[in-house]
Amino acid sequence: MGNGSILGSYYKTIIEPNKFFHELLEQPNILRPFLIILLSGMALTAATFPHTYKEIQDLFGLGSSLSTAAIVFIILALMICGSALIEWVMLSVFIYFITALLSPASSSFRTVFSVAGFSWVPIILKTLSFAALVLITGKVFQPVGMQILFPNLDNHAVVAMLNQVEPFFIWQFVLLYFGVKVLLKSSSPMTPLLVVVITFAANLALKTIPALMTSFL
Repeated sequence: MGNGSILGSYYKTIIEPNKFFHELLEQPNILRPFLIILLSGMALTAATFPHTYKEIQDLFGLGSSLSTAAIVFIILALMICGSALIEWVMLSVFIYFITALLSPASSSFRTVFSVAGFSWVPIILKTLSFAALVLITGKVFQPVGMQILFPNLDNHAVVAMLNQVEPFFIWQFVLLYFGVKVLLKSSSPMTPLLVVVITFAANLALKTIPALMTSFL
C-alpha cells in the first residue's frame, strides 16, 4: 500500500474493502485520508464561494474588495474543512472506544483513525459531485435525503432525520462495517454489525439535532 497512489488506495477501498482494510491493519495511513478530505473541502468551498460570498455581502453589507473576498474564503474553507476533520476525529474516537470494550486485542487509535478516514470515500465522492454540479449548473442545491420518498411527512423530527440519510451516508457505513470487522479480528458478522449500527445511530443523532433546532428558527 505504501507504494500505491492516493487514488489507487481509494479505488481499492471501493472494490476490495475487506482486503484493503487488512492492509491498513499492517500499515495504517492517516496522511492520505487527511489530504483527500482537505482537498474535497477546498473544492466545495471554491465551487460554492461565489454564491455564498454574495449572500454574505448582502447580509453584512460587505464591500467587494479582493482582500475581503480572500478573508471570507479562508474563513469558509476553515469552517468546511474543519467540520469534516472534526467529524472524522469524533467518529474514530467513538469506534475506538467501542472496539476496545468488545475486543481485548483491539487495534491502536492510529489504525482506527486510518480505517475511519478511508471509509470516508463515499462522502468525498458526494462532496466532489456536488461541487461539480454547482459549477456546471451555476446553482447551489439543498441536499435531500430519504425524505424525498415521503414528501407529505409533517413531523419535524422525522423529516430532519430522513434528510440526513442518503445513499452516500449509508455507503460510508457499509465500508465501515468491513473496517470494524478487521479491527475486531472477528469471524462473526454480528459483532461488527452491532458496532456499526450503534455508530450509525449516534452519528445520525449528531447530524439531526442541529438540523432539527434550525428548522424551528
